[in-house]
Amino acid sequence: MRAEEYDWIIYHVICEEKNNTADEICEKSGFSQEQVSESLERLKKTRLVECRGDRYRVCSLEEFIFSSQINQDPFSDIFIENGVIKVKTAAKQPEDKNQDDSGNQG
Repeated sequence: MRAEEYDWIIYHVICEEKNNTADEICEKSGFSQEQVSESLERLKKTRLVECRGDRYRVCSLEEFIFSSQINQDPFSDIFIENGVIKVKTAAKQPEDKNQDDSGNQG
């Protein structure tokens, strides 16, 4: 079976039973721990499912679109981690001591 077929079946197992653990998904799908683990990683990477603690759930359409937009914007300071919207903290750049307030070198 191809990877996409495993993903499709596992996605639907998660849809039917909300908040499954990986072990529960293995039991319900009949797939090995390795097959389920690999599939869950692909599904998380494509933002179709998310994991909170040890439980997996299907992302809503709004979550999918929002997280896709955030992650594709190279200038965004916002990211989503474990279902929480966070802001990247950038280290302050040292100011050039040879520049005055107008940006001119002096």
